[in-house]
Amino acid sequence: MKSLRFYNAGVQVGNLQQTIAAANTLQDERLHRLLHLLKLIDQHGHATASTLWRASGWSSATFYRILKWAIQQGLVSGITVGVHTYFGLGYPAHAHLVCERCGTVQDVPLPSFEIPDTKGWVTDRVTLVLYSCAAPDACRDRLPS
Repeated sequence: MKSLRFYNAGVQVGNLQQTIAAANTLQDERLHRLLHLLKLIDQHGHATASTLWRASGWSSATFYRILKWAIQQGLVSGITVGVHTYFGLGYPAHAHLVCERCGTVQDVPLPSFEIPDTKGWVTDRVTLVLYSCAAPDACRDRLPS
């Protein structure tokens, strides 16, 4: 058995600090937009792309180009619940707890575990989604009318 080190889209989680430091020293517009996108996601929690796009004030082409780049870098991750994909910060590595009743998505710490030798397979990322039901009173408040 080997230990699985968690990477998001091939980028080690600790590289976020270097990305932010680079954005602060370079005058590259894409890096400044990346920081703005990360701040939006942090403010909105798990939000759809359309919600984040409207909040960004950018053209749709610019928004989706920056979102795609952030996902490729492992800084943003998406989770699909029903027909919607919600985006959140991709670090630190985490699992998602999804309420099957109201659709609320919450980050939970990703447990450490070992995977068996996979006979030539190389695991580059793990996605863990736990489907449950939020506390009944809290869930009732979030149900659509």
